[in-house]
Amino acid sequence: MKKFKTTSALLAFIFFAIFCSKSDDSPTPELLAKDVYTCGYEFDGTKYVAKLWRNDSATSLSDGEANALVIVDNDVYVAGFIFNGSRNVARYWKNGVATNILNDVTFSSKANSIFVK
Repeated sequence: MKKFKTTSALLAFIFFAIFCSKSDDSPTPELLAKDVYTCGYEFDGTKYVAKLWRNDSATSLSDGEANALVIVDNDVYVAGFIFNGSRNVARYWKNGVATNILNDVTFSSKANSIFVK
C-alpha cells in the first residue's frame, strides 16, 4: 500500500511538472499592433447613443443603437437604428457619417447586420 501511494505521488508530480509549467502568455508585438472594434450603445440618462469603440476609445455616432459592424479596407460600416420621435428608423454609418436605409418611415425598422461587397 505504501508503494502505491509513493508511485501515485510521483506520477502526480511528473504530470504537474510537465503540463502545468509556466508558459509565456504575454501578447506578441503583432497582436498588440492589431485594433479591436466593437459597436453598441449607451444610455446617457435621457436617450440611447449609438457608439463605435476602437480599442478603448469610444466615438458617439448619433442618438440610437448600433448593432453590427464590418470593416472593408479602411472604411468602418456600422448598422443600427435611431428613434425619430415616433418610430425606429434603420440606419447605417460609414466612417461616422449617417445614412437612413429607408426613406419611407411609415413602419418601424432596425438594421441588425451589415455586409459590404
